[in-house]
Amino acid sequence: MAGAYGADLPKVPEWLNKGDNAWQLTAATLVGLQSMPGLVILYASIVKKKWAVNSAFMALYAFAAVLLCWVLLCYKMAFGDELLPFWGRGGPAFDQGYLKDRATIPSTVKKFGNGTIEREAVTPLFPMATLVYFQFTFAAITTILVAGSVLGRMNIKAWMAFVPLWLIFSYTVGAYSIWGGGFLYHWGVIDYSGGYVIHLSFSFCILCTSPCRFLGEITKQVFSDLEASKYQMAEYRISIYGRKMSEWDQLASWIVNNDLYSENVVWLIQLPRLYNIYKDMGIVTSFQNILDNIFIPLFESTVDPDSHPQLHVFLKQVVGFDLVDDESKPERRPTKHMPTPAQWTNAFNPAFSYYVYYCYANLYVLNKLRESKGMTTITLRPHSGEMHLYSSRILVVQNSNKLEFEKLLLVSCDDPT
Repeated sequence: MAGAYGADLPKVPEWLNKGDNAWQLTAATLVGLQSMPGLVILYASIVKKKWAVNSAFMALYAFAAVLLCWVLLCYKMAFGDELLPFWGRGGPAFDQGYLKDRATIPSTVKKFGNGTIEREAVTPLFPMATLVYFQFTFAAITTILVAGSVLGRMNIKAWMAFVPLWLIFSYTVGAYSIWGGGFLYHWGVIDYSGGYVIHLSFSFCILCTSPCRFLGEITKQVFSDLEASKYQMAEYRISIYGRKMSEWDQLASWIVNNDLYSENVVWLIQLPRLYNIYKDMGIVTSFQNILDNIFIPLFESTVDPDSHPQLHVFLKQVVGFDLVDDESKPERRPTKHMPTPAQWTNAFNPAFSYYVYYCYANLYVLNKLRESKGMTTITLRPHSGEMHLYSSRILVVQNSNKLEFEKLLLVSCDDPT
C-alpha cells in the first residue's frame, strides 16, 4: 500500500486522452449490457417454456465463448497485421505489454502506388486494452443476434461448435476487410455504425440458417390455430412463375418436408403474367416455354406419380389456378391472326384472353386425364376485372361446375355486342 502513495509514481502517457478512453469504455459497456443480460432475458421470454433455458444459455454461452476466442485469436484476425486482403494474422491479445500500449490498427496504413506512405495507421488516443474490449462487445452481440434465428431449432451442443467457427470464418473477415484495414477499407468503404460488419453479417447468416424452414414452421403453427378453431377454413395462394420446370418440385418439397397439410386449408396457385419480363431477361425464348414449365411437370406427375412423388402429394391439396396481373395496364386486343405460343417470341405480353385460353386448354386436358385416373381436378379461377371478365366467363364456366356465372350480366369492353 505504501508504494501507491510514493512520490515517484508512473506518469500518465502523453498520448492518452482520458475523455476518449472513458467514452470508449462507456459505449462498449452499453453494448455489452444489450447482450448480457439484455438478449439473454429477451430470448428466454419470447420462446415456449420448454425452450426458455436452452435459448437463454445459447446467448450466455455465445457471450462467454466469443470473449475467449477474441483474446486468444480473433482480435488480431480482425485488427492485426495483414495475412490476406480480407484476413489478419491471428494471435493472442492478452499480454500486458501489448494491452497497455497505445491502440493502433496496423493494416490501416495507406500508401501511394510508388510505395510511399499516404496516411499513417489509425492510432486512437486510448490504450489497446480499451480497443480490444470495445470491439469484443460488438463481436459478441453480433453472434448473439445470429442465435435469434435458430431459437428452439438448434441444440445447445451444435451451437457450442457453431459460435467459434462462425466468429473465425465469418465475422473476422468482414471486420478486417472494412474496419481492420482490409481491401474494402483501401477501396474507400466506410462503416461508421456497423451496417456492413455487424448488421449485414448476421443478416446473411440468418438468411442462410432459416430460409424456408422458418416460414414452414410459422405456417404450420397457423394451421394448428385453424384446426383448433374447428370452423375456420383458409385458401392460401402461392405463385408458380413458369421460369423453370423445377419450380413445382421445389414448392412441393417445401410443402411435404414441412408437413403443411390440414383439413382446414387448401391451396390456390397463382400464375403471374410476366412473360415480357422473362423475355427481356433471357429466361424464356417464347410463350411456349412458360406453358411447358407450368404444365409438363403436372402431366408427368399425373401419368407417373413416382416421377414427382412430392408433387403428386401436393396436387391433392391444390383446388385451382388463378391468373394475376396489373389490370391498370392497357390491354392488347386479341385477333384471329395471333401466333401460336411456340411462335410468340415478341417482347410484349400476350393479351389476357390469350393467356387464359391456353391455360384453360392445358388444364382441361390435364383434368380429363386426372379424372380418368381417379385423381382430384383443378379449377380455373382467373382473377378478372372488367377488362377480362368476358373471356374468363366463357372459359371458366366450361372448365368448372363450381362457379356459376350464368345469372351475371357480362359485358365485353372490346365488343359490346
